[in-house]
Amino acid sequence: MKIIFYITFLIIAFSVSGHEVKIEYKTTEEIINARMKKMSLINNLSQKIYKELNLADFDLLKKNTLELKHAATHFKKLFPINSKGGRAKNLIWEKKILFDEYNDNFVSDIDFMLINIDVKDIISLKESFNDMSTNCSSCHKKFKNKKRLN
Repeated sequence: MKIIFYITFLIIAFSVSGHEVKIEYKTTEEIINARMKKMSLINNLSQKIYKELNLADFDLLKKNTLELKHAATHFKKLFPINSKGGRAKNLIWEKKILFDEYNDNFVSDIDFMLINIDVKDIISLKESFNDMSTNCSSCHKKFKNKKRLN
């Protein structure tokens, strides 16, 4: 009976977790690595979207912007207490509410991009993309070290 319960638990846990990182079971180093991979994905998607803006392929833009939103939403969860390190400044945990606000603004800009894509307004989309990029840069300046701490 215990084995059935255990197997059921594992099946549910793996199916619910999908591809996202289960933070409560990870070491600090694993969380930092997951954070760096997610930031790399966000950067790559942002560059891809930037190149696609001149093509005005709204289907492709929507696909990549939705993927960007998913990555950005998950990124915020990769800063639990006791996960200091990497290139993240300690200020993230000292001013967690402010850091979360920066992330929320980033996701909000992505939402505006999605609205612009839905109405096929390339001019507004480019403006929203620039707003998103500005928020991204300001967050990096405030909360990211130039070199990895450990």
